Amino acid sequence: MLPRALCAPVSVELTSAKAIEAIYPSDRMLSESKLARLQLDSGGSNVVKSSDENINYLMLFEPYQVRVNEKERRLYFTDVSEGFIYILDLDTRQVLKRMLVDGLPSYFDYFDDKFVLSTDRGIVQCINMENGKINWTTEIPGANGVSCSSDQIYVTCKKTNSIKVLSKRSGEVLSVISERGRKEGQLLFPHDLTLDLEENIIVCDSGNHRIQAFKKDGTFLYSIGKQGKENGCFESPKGIAYDKKTNMILVSDTMNNRIQLFDHKKAFVKSFKVKNDDLAFMRPVGLAISYGLGELFVADFGNHMIHIFVNWSKKVHNIEHLLSPNSPYSDLVFKFESTLP
Repeated sequence: MLPRALCAPVSVELTSAKAIEAIYPSDRMLSESKLARLQLDSGGSNVVKSSDENINYLMLFEPYQVRVNEKERRLYFTDVSEGFIYILDLDTRQVLKRMLVDGLPSYFDYFDDKFVLSTDRGIVQCINMENGKINWTTEIPGANGVSCSSDQIYVTCKKTNSIKVLSKRSGEVLSVISERGRKEGQLLFPHDLTLDLEENIIVCDSGNHRIQAFKKDGTFLYSIGKQGKENGCFESPKGIAYDKKTNMILVSDTMNNRIQLFDHKKAFVKSFKVKNDDLAFMRPVGLAISYGLGELFVADFGNHMIHIFVNWSKKVHNIEHLLSPNSPYSDLVFKFESTLP
């Protein structure tokens, strides 16, 4: 049996991570999103039997998953409240497109020009991000996290407590990894998952409050953490990313309201959160790294925004690192607007 990475003592060392921005929609865009969702749910009718007061009361923005496309310099993210996938320009921070999904999408990934997403209706869909055409749909009740490898798609399933391996071309389920349980190699309510450089699968075993890794053939590799509040421990982790430059694993320790980092030896490096009294209880889920910008994007489901961190991978705190007055990020919090008419 491979050794488990143990929890580390609580550390008071300051982190160098600094939140420089928070992205969330304008009131106008939220109103339009709610209206579009109500129209779809009412059978596509242009007449929605709901008052403006009800629309405004129900307006929320609940980002769940984020992905960065470095080549196209795009940020993709889902809004699980109204069922949209957003495409945002990383340079201008402008929304280029919103796609309304039939259902509420949570986790997703992409390959080439296609999104692969899971929804609350127990399906996984492959959708063309340019024209919205559905390439295939696979029914997987309890479908949750999604990650695309070079030749396959991995989907966690909360109902069967397993990882489904799908064909990229057809969506056919090719094999199943793991089963329900609390032993090493078993899963309980798995959520997000990611791949390392060797395309090993690293998954948030949320119900067991740990991270587990498997080879592509399903062979168990290692486990990180256990339930707790100490550094290196977790409370229902729901988001994960792998830093291909440093070989670090980043985890959204969701119910502990923080992000944790682990090195290539699976040892705890540091944890951080938004240092703001109003956001002390952030609920981080999806994580995405922009290597070109040196930024980490964090979907904060609980506070209805996406945080952008810099210096998140450094171990030493540098209090003198301040933004230039001429920086495009001088306004630390701003609302994004669509460039569409």
